[in-house]
Amino acid sequence: MILSYGITRTGIMVKISRIIMGIAGHEEKRIVAIVSLFEGLISAFMQNVGAAALFLPALMRISKVADIPSKKLLLPIGYAAITGGTVTMVGSTTLIIVNDFLIRSGYRPFDLFDVTPAGVFLVISGVLYFFFLGDCLLPKERDEYPPEQKKMIDSWHLTSTIYYLRVVGTSSLIGMTRGDARLMSDFSLHLIALSEGSEILYAPWINTRFVDSQVLALLGRREDAERFSDKYGLPFIKDDKLSESMSNDIVGFAEVIIRPKSSVVNKNIQELNFRKKYNLEPLILLSGPEEEHIEFSQKPLNAGDTMVIHGRWSRIRTLSQDPDFLVTTHIEGETYRESKVKTAAACFAVSLILTFTGLSIALSFLIGAFFMILSGVISLDEAYRAVE
Repeated sequence: MILSYGITRTGIMVKISRIIMGIAGHEEKRIVAIVSLFEGLISAFMQNVGAAALFLPALMRISKVADIPSKKLLLPIGYAAITGGTVTMVGSTTLIIVNDFLIRSGYRPFDLFDVTPAGVFLVISGVLYFFFLGDCLLPKERDEYPPEQKKMIDSWHLTSTIYYLRVVGTSSLIGMTRGDARLMSDFSLHLIALSEGSEILYAPWINTRFVDSQVLALLGRREDAERFSDKYGLPFIKDDKLSESMSNDIVGFAEVIIRPKSSVVNKNIQELNFRKKYNLEPLILLSGPEEEHIEFSQKPLNAGDTMVIHGRWSRIRTLSQDPDFLVTTHIEGETYRESKVKTAAACFAVSLILTFTGLSIALSFLIGAFFMILSGVISLDEAYRAVE
């Protein structure tokens, strides 16, 4: 469980979700089959519960990007975790107990891969079962936003649909800045992100210039996005990389209040370079009885004003630590320790290698967990919580 927790905290599973999407594309049955196989493989070397919990962040991201109800992935994943636990002697608590019982009784214990043939047969059988019969058995209800996010969307009448448009070489948008395009005043659209090559820029600031091959993520209504597309000759696309970065565990909406005696009072959003400084997109400004939706970048902020913003949870978390602002929304999402990815993977690999040296399975994985703590992948308190 400690190894599983450490791997989750580094965001390795996010990278695995990208690999899966690269292999499976957007075809639902292929995604269910490949996700189940990945889960079976992971569960072969971890406890079933830990393996299922480990894969949940990647699962929810795949569900969002591929537009598949998460319930259609959860049940196959659950069965894959159970059957995957029979592939090796460390994947199932029952098999570990059996091995310990054999040792105490004076018999030779099973080696790590003695049960693999039977386990592989069970995993493949489960994958084929859901591949051919999943449409008949799995629920089809669509996913909703987390409860607090849904409540905010309803109460503020927010548009939560994101459209993706590509800037092509013939577009008249090329060379213009965000300010020149007048996205809010003319089209009621928010540019919440854009990708250029391998880079993604959230909440581009007003002087961001549009160039060929960029992909724009626009928050707004379909008819407004179509007007913008028609005017500048931008095709709609389904951009895997950028849409993956817009999943609910990465981005969301938040309410922010300007604190009394804040240093931002009487300054406007443009003066503050709010987008450039925080990488967050302001959507609504409530100042007294006035609720501004269209263009309020030049309007001075007052103590007690409320803004509705959109952006990455990590940046919203940073904003919550600024003494000028009070974030009243529960901050979703995880903050991954991406700098520890290689360390976590090395600790896990060492644990597996040690099982082939004659050390017991339990001791091998205990050593791996110990090195995870020593190397700072997780803290000692987090290790205790992982066990609990």
